[in-house]
Amino acid sequence: MRIAVEQIREVKGKGNLRAMADVRVGRMLIRGCRVVQEEGKAAWVSMPVISWEEDGETRYKTMLELPPDWKKAVSDAVLKAWDNLRSSEDSEPLYAVGFTKDELEYLTRYVGKDIGWHRKRGNKSEEERARAVYHKLKKIYEIAKKEAG
Repeated sequence: MRIAVEQIREVKGKGNLRAMADVRVGRMLIRGCRVVQEEGKAAWVSMPVISWEEDGETRYKTMLELPPDWKKAVSDAVLKAWDNLRSSEDSEPLYAVGFTKDELEYLTRYVGKDIGWHRKRGNKSEEERARAVYHKLKKIYEIAKKEAG
């Protein structure tokens, strides 16, 4: 089962809610996973929920139930992305969970070719966007290469 955190965003000023993440599990995209952390406790991941007020209290209901092994894998991936987001020196999160070193190398080469394609067509904004993605992928690839030995 391939899991990739496609996006994680820090949340401030919302109580114990620390971040929101979108996660791809195989071909399924799960939007709205939450990183929750109470003061002095470890962070944990909540699957997407709906909330409502009842008798003066906020109630929550999980929108998506996953098998326990899938839920653990999604939680592990989101918490890893959350740790990367918080510890990144330049505040750029890394989203490489679930990609092999070879897949990252392929993506980096592919985006590199995309830069030239946009340059030839004079599309400066798309060339700059592809260049930014290329540098991020290259950084992730170098980390994966180092971890693979």
